[in-house]
Amino acid sequence: MTPAPEMSDGDGPGGVSRWTVLGIGVAALVVLIGVTIVTVGAPDSDGSSEVVTSAEAALDKAGIAGAQVQAGENGTITVSGVDADDSGRIPDVLAGVEGVDDIEVKAVTGESASNTPDSKPGEGAKDASSSTDGFVSTPTPPKSTPKVPLPDGVERMGVYQGGKLFLAGKVPSYADGNRRINAGKEILGEDNVFNLYQVDKSSSPSDDGVIIVAEPFVFPAESADLPESFFSLADLGVAIMSRFDQTQMTITGHTDSSGDAAANQKLSEERAEAFKTYLVDKGVDASRVTVVGKGSSDPAFPNDTAANRAKNRRIEVSLKGLLLGE
Repeated sequence: MTPAPEMSDGDGPGGVSRWTVLGIGVAALVVLIGVTIVTVGAPDSDGSSEVVTSAEAALDKAGIAGAQVQAGENGTITVSGVDADDSGRIPDVLAGVEGVDDIEVKAVTGESASNTPDSKPGEGAKDASSSTDGFVSTPTPPKSTPKVPLPDGVERMGVYQGGKLFLAGKVPSYADGNRRINAGKEILGEDNVFNLYQVDKSSSPSDDGVIIVAEPFVFPAESADLPESFFSLADLGVAIMSRFDQTQMTITGHTDSSGDAAANQKLSEERAEAFKTYLVDKGVDASRVTVVGKGSSDPAFPNDTAANRAKNRRIEVSLKGLLLGE
């Protein structure tokens, strides 16, 4: 944290950022019915019981009713009996439970699963492996979709918000777009991916795009300390980076317009570094994380009120390489 005389920013804490990524999301990228939590090593029965008890307590505290936690072989515990919405919260809820190391998705079961034996493809659905004349079927996008512009130099992106993934931009062919759509479906489920792609044969197939998660991630005034309330959200970033080793992360720090420009620049860099330090301390390879500071040069909102200035004290995190489309 920068000494107070060098800090800038004004007003008090609060507000919500424009678009912050994380899944990070995209571990929140787990909206399926059965989830297996992989624990460190293979604990004895007492160790397994302790992890199960801790997991049950965490789920109960989070209001996830009816969850069934069982100890299995090879140092795993299995969480079942929850609906799709609650299942998507499990990685976040259990991220801080001692003994829980990684997350593995099991086969989908239950009425809310979109690929149960009784389910049928929607009318006009196409096989991604052979379709070259149209996109595979996805749900109709809601009337209100995230308004996020494509970053400079990027031809396509995914915006993750509220458990849904919106795929937008240009793809060189239907087949290329379908590979990316189906990659998203494998992560989030059939009902949670919305296709907004457009075919443009001049676009590059090698541009894998970025994932931008629209979630709040803001700092108190004049502070580069990572707020404790965001630790669980940061842990989702750790889970994604651990599970998808081809993914690269860029963390961009911002400030409001209060104070000296040079101090704001330094503070924005320290905010981004604070998040990177958290990830690296949890085992993420530092070489996969890039840090950028933009000071007050790129506000998400006009710096005309205390509330808007609070929203500009933020970090934004983008993930590249999650949907390679290969």
